[in-house]
This record gives sequence, C-alpha cells and structure tokens, in this order.
Amino acid sequence: MDGTKSKFFNDLAKKKNYSYLRFDCSGHGNSTGVFQDLSIKDWYLDLVNILSFLKINKNIILIGSSLSLIHISEPTRLGM
Repeated sequence: MDGTKSKFFNDLAKKKNYSYLRFDCSGHGNSTGVFQDLSIKDWYLDLVNILSFLKINKNIILIGSSLSLIHISEPTRLGM
C-alpha cells in the first residue's frame, strides 16, 4: 500500500504516536486472491482475522480507502 492516502495516515499516526496498520484485502493491491471471486463478506473476514491474530481488542478506527468507507467501531461489533 503505497498510495497517497495510505502514506498520509501513516505519517499522521507517527506524528501522533498512534499504532497504525494498513493492509490490502484479498484480491486488492498486492494481496492474493481474485477480486471477482470475492465478496464483502470475504473482506470483512480478512479484517476480523487480522484483528484476532494481532489480539486487537480495543476501540479502533477503520478507514477503508478503496470502498470509500470510514467507520468507527468496537471489536465486539465486529464479532470479536
């Protein structure tokens, strides 16, 4: 993920001393998978699996660039 928005949020997070994670959902960017074979559910599960693997259980801010989604959520609302 080397886009302008991604770099902007990376720099902002560093400046504010926030943790920051960026990733491409399956079938996007440099990730594996064929876009046409995937759905919103698959991309949702990508996020849930990442949060679970990293043991992230705090309030988080999600910013989805390519789907034009900005969402603030609690992990419990994501099924965590």
